[in-house]
Amino acid sequence: MGDQMKKSITVIFLVTLLSFVPILGYSYTIDDTTLLGIGRTSDPLDEYRNRGTTDYLGSDFNTVGIDVEFSGSYITLDLYTKFDGSFSTPPVELSLADVFFNTGSGWNYAIDMSTFFNDTGALYLVSGIQTSEDILHGKTYGVWDYGRYSEGSTSENPINPLVNMTEGTAKSSVAFSQGFDLDYHVYSMTFDYSVFGLAAGDNLDIYWATAYCANDIITGSVDVAPVPEPATMLLFGTGLAGLATISLRRKKK
Repeated sequence: MGDQMKKSITVIFLVTLLSFVPILGYSYTIDDTTLLGIGRTSDPLDEYRNRGTTDYLGSDFNTVGIDVEFSGSYITLDLYTKFDGSFSTPPVELSLADVFFNTGSGWNYAIDMSTFFNDTGALYLVSGIQTSEDILHGKTYGVWDYGRYSEGSTSENPINPLVNMTEGTAKSSVAFSQGFDLDYHVYSMTFDYSVFGLAAGDNLDIYWATAYCANDIITGSVDVAPVPEPATMLLFGTGLAGLATISLRRKKK
């Protein structure tokens, strides 16, 4: 094989490889760096102990991270947590909290996690939410605590966790799956995020409170990845065609 032929193959290979980059997608990891404030449902709704020094309430609820991957117009979230999705100490029953998204206009989208174990669910445009207070106030006893998002809050002006959606409009179907990684449950969900109306490079905030009582709060921001354009796909096809042509020429010789 001549030097010119080798150079041609190298160039086409590199072009083809580069054309794969947008197709493979972009990945991010959100680590749990959010501390809790703690309140009691036996207190009046506007009175709390504000202690933003606790990571989680109960080791069985520890959430350590969220992996985020963009692929085309789809996004996949992997939630890593100790919580097995169900906890019951009568009269309190806890389930998976909903996953919320802020597209720049507040926490206005959420994945309904109440159907997670049915393998399919939906992304909703939220018109109403419930917090830990709404769900658990009056149902607990003694010093039974629940968490709340406390970043930037004070005891006079608490910021409550968005933990359960009560109503909304379904905007996209969500495919669920569950795995296990070392000691952590992995809750995975994939959906078409084009309904967010975000452009490449825009910020997408993600928020999860683990359970109804917000035993652990994790939140972070990622940049929306670009969707492969037709020109990129054409470049990819051209690269493959070039390789096929070289292969045929070699066979003829």
